[in-house]
Amino acid sequence: MRSLPAQLNTELLKEASFLVHLVDLYFSSTVYYTDLDVNVVWEGHTYLSWGLSFSTAEFLLAPQIDKISVEFDNVSGEMTSFVLNQEVRGKKCCIRLAALAAPASVLAASTKFAGVIDSCSIDHQRARFEVYNPWLFWKRKTPRRIHQATCPWAFKSTGLCQYEGSETWCDQSYDRCLELGNTENFGGFRFLPSLINKQIWWGRSPVRG
Repeated sequence: MRSLPAQLNTELLKEASFLVHLVDLYFSSTVYYTDLDVNVVWEGHTYLSWGLSFSTAEFLLAPQIDKISVEFDNVSGEMTSFVLNQEVRGKKCCIRLAALAAPASVLAASTKFAGVIDSCSIDHQRARFEVYNPWLFWKRKTPRRIHQATCPWAFKSTGLCQYEGSETWCDQSYDRCLELGNTENFGGFRFLPSLINKQIWWGRSPVRG
């Protein structure tokens, strides 16, 4: 059983309070929804009134993956637009339980579930997202990147290459990156070719059989 913060627990004991869910979806731009029949403003964000439900929640004491399913009404096609215009898998989702007092004033809130979207299914009526906690990444195979001498970043990619000059091409080599003055963002391992045909060992000296 999960304990609640003292402030939220106090508000739950008040007859004037009632409970709603606040859902944050961290897509390319964060969107906010609530299952209340009117919009809710909390911490500077407007949570839009939306038809949503939760099902198949699983919480375990063992070090395994917790998960929950969240369903949104999709009659307007808004969820379809999100799914078709961006990769939603791997995006964060936060579900909070909030105590409210009329009119839609949040007294206290506590995180009920936080994780990442692993999969989604969608039709003209409903959009269903399967949300898993971060234990999901324990099954990811590593290394995720292949070690290579050349840079794997796309030229002028935001957050990776970050080159913003006037040049229009790059062959992903370190020498070209040096010419562009962008070596601090070089993503390759330029010394790999020098290691070809060289003996490599752990420790201070090779183990001789």
